[in-house]
Amino acid sequence: MWALLVTADPYFEFPFPIEIDTGDIGGPSGGLAMAIAVYQALSSEDILGGRTVAASGFVRADGSVGPVGGVRHKAMAAAEAGASVLLVAPANAAEARSAGTGLMVVEVTSFGEALAYLRESCLTSVK
Repeated sequence: MWALLVTADPYFEFPFPIEIDTGDIGGPSGGLAMAIAVYQALSSEDILGGRTVAASGFVRADGSVGPVGGVRHKAMAAAEAGASVLLVAPANAAEARSAGTGLMVVEVTSFGEALAYLRESCLTSVK
């Protein structure tokens, strides 16, 4: 028999103040998009290369990306906003593609995988 211990409300202390105002946005769906935005803001690396990239999915403490609801509608909104790529958890990919938006739907299982895709696709789009 296996036992798993999980911290219910993890608290992280950073060496600098962090404040993120999400306005009226609630829920975990923007976790992946927010993680990418924070990474882009704190890094000298340009992983977006001027592209509008959309992402939907929650991010666990271990960096894995989980599925969320309403991805078909999120894909339509992303396309309307000018995105060319939508990063989603594998469980959401079929629903995102069913929106028929023409977005490139990319399945990612982790934040690290999302960064790797963005780096690689940024390099190939610049060439």
